[in-house]
Amino acid sequence: MTGSTFLNQIGLGGFDLGYLLIGMTVTILLLLIFLILLIVQIRKTSKLKKRLDKFLTGKDGTSLEQDIAGLYEDNKFLKANTEKNKKDIRTLYKNMESAYQKMGLVKYDAFNQMGGQLSFSLALLDENNNGFIKVASVFLIGTTILVSASNTSVVAKELIKVPILGSIVKVFSMDNSFKSGGMITDGNTMVVDSLNNETIDIYFTKNDTLVENTPHYEIEYRKYPYTIVLTFDGVRGIYDTNIQEKVINLPWVKDVYNIMTLDDSRRKLAIELNEDVDFKISEYEDPGMIQISYSGLKEIENKKGYFIRTNEFNYGEQLAQIEESLYYYSGVEVQKLSNGMFILQFGPFETKEEAELQLEKLSENTDLNVDFYLEARNIGEGPEEN
Repeated sequence: MTGSTFLNQIGLGGFDLGYLLIGMTVTILLLLIFLILLIVQIRKTSKLKKRLDKFLTGKDGTSLEQDIAGLYEDNKFLKANTEKNKKDIRTLYKNMESAYQKMGLVKYDAFNQMGGQLSFSLALLDENNNGFIKVASVFLIGTTILVSASNTSVVAKELIKVPILGSIVKVFSMDNSFKSGGMITDGNTMVVDSLNNETIDIYFTKNDTLVENTPHYEIEYRKYPYTIVLTFDGVRGIYDTNIQEKVINLPWVKDVYNIMTLDDSRRKLAIELNEDVDFKISEYEDPGMIQISYSGLKEIENKKGYFIRTNEFNYGEQLAQIEESLYYYSGVEVQKLSNGMFILQFGPFETKEEAELQLEKLSENTDLNVDFYLEARNIGEGPEEN
């Protein structure tokens, strides 16, 4: 037969046509199944597309994609404006430091029983207590006004009296712990003084009058090197006068320095000690004051700590900005070096492995524009100079 002859010619003479028919039937069934699945998938995709189109179209027919893109652009604009406002505020605050902010007026009788209490001395000062004194001496009907310029703040100190001790609110000693207290207030000025060789006395004024309560404070004691760090909220100025030199000249004090913050109502003061001393801290009211009382030396400890630190910076706004950028990393602190420069550091860590783990976390943050490295110190030692 013709069919058999053809199969014989292609070498399939012994092939059973039944198998061929079965194979074709299975293939057709598979094609039909795949076609049905394809139709079902197309219908599902069509429904999903309709739902997506409905989701991406607002109630007024506008595209949600355009809205999202608009919100992104608005966010970029707001972020840029926020940064600009922060810079403008800092610039304004810096400019305001040199503007007239404080006044002190004292009336007196310059010529006994010849002018009455009409003579006066008027001090006008800026944020840093720089300014001038205007003296008016009244004699009969004549008035002579003498004006003298002054770049120091000694006059401001004369406008307030050295405080007497008020009532004790609480007394505590310091180890490695963190202490806080005081009242929430604002607009105060801080005076750092020493009423005797064994105390550091920090009191506060407002409008040239001693305040009743101590502003809110936080106190920390560090041992690499031995340093008392005091942070006061609601304090907008520090009397930069010769009286602070009295504290530096105390035999148990090595240095006193300010730590800059970007908050104009917060002041940080660091008191570095020559050795690990035993002291207590007292909070007073009426008037408000913090008193640090020296009571002797402690036994020398033999201990090593590990720190993660930066290179050196000059004292200024850049240092405070970098510290603020590290806000989400707990434990960052500013430390002064013996050469007058400053660093940022984390620590102390008890082991080198803990310090290296912190260093690795900082290295992973590509947004930080500052380099860190590991440094080991013995207790009482400060950072090494670069």
